[in-house]
Amino acid sequence: MFRLKLNSAVVIVAVILIGLSVIGCNQYISGAKVRLQENPPNYEAAINTLTEGLEYAPKDADMHALLAFCYIQTKQYKSANKAYTNAIEYSPTQKDSLQKAWDENWNDLYNLAGSNLKKSVSGPKDSAAAYLEKAQAQIDDAIDLSPMKAENYIRKGFLYRLAGKTKESEGMFAKALSIDPNNPDAYYQIGRAAMESGNWDDAVKNLAKASELNKENHLAVYWLGVAQLQKRDFPNAQKSFRIATTLKPAEKDAWFNLAQAYYFEGINIRSAIDALDKVVAIDAKDIEALSLLGSAALHKDINDYDRAIDSYTRILEINPDSEEYKNYLDYAKKQKEATQKPAVTKKKKKKS
Repeated sequence: MFRLKLNSAVVIVAVILIGLSVIGCNQYISGAKVRLQENPPNYEAAINTLTEGLEYAPKDADMHALLAFCYIQTKQYKSANKAYTNAIEYSPTQKDSLQKAWDENWNDLYNLAGSNLKKSVSGPKDSAAAYLEKAQAQIDDAIDLSPMKAENYIRKGFLYRLAGKTKESEGMFAKALSIDPNNPDAYYQIGRAAMESGNWDDAVKNLAKASELNKENHLAVYWLGVAQLQKRDFPNAQKSFRIATTLKPAEKDAWFNLAQAYYFEGINIRSAIDALDKVVAIDAKDIEALSLLGSAALHKDINDYDRAIDSYTRILEINPDSEEYKNYLDYAKKQKEATQKPAVTKKKKKKS
């Protein structure tokens, strides 16, 4: 997710002006500001002026801050990183404000990468590659500007995942964890990548860690349940999907998978039916849920033929040409009829 922000240049300029009002202006800052007031601003000339000034006053925090602003505007993000680092180190009073401005600049790049990543997934397929390329360039810029933010490497790893570059994505997630060993998003992405390669043990281990570190992330515990279901670890899958449905009650897939965990375990079919009722309440035309509901109703522990007949009838209202469900409906009706026929008693033969 991302949000609109005011141009970060406004933040930086405000920071710089505050500093200048306290300590006064020097000739190099004055000269740089003149070049920035040109139309269009002459950033390179301002950079040259400030660079010259720093030869005489290498610890001038305001020149470093203004230099960072110029580097941001000219997309020289590695240089901006260095300028911000120096400005914060040498500033006696504005460290927090400068750090905030730096973080805002990074956040703009990070969010732009996220926006283009979203467009690559939700937009036209013929534009996906172009949007992914933009997202890659923007996250690389974000790394140049703030290389010690774990989020950069998680997003870059995800981009590698989309491109099918498994080893590269693993390297990025490992880098994120080297910076922030308890980052739940990194464990989540490692778990999802393991699922894609069918490594269910690693998927369970990393998704369990992700859900432990962030108990509010319903996706982590949902996919944990899916991985456990793939391993046929039905009790733990039930536990995970129960948590997922508590975190997000309107998520029908979590209810459906909870039903599967109960149904295929074969111990508590009634709980499977209860979960499927939740799915159908959310989406009355979910054919998969109605189908499994019919099967559950026909289970030997339930034998609710009316419920099975109702489920298959509703499916045929949605898909009237399905021979498969016509046969299921016919079977359910015959089973019901068989239970309603009176028992035939045999007459005893008289002894002669």
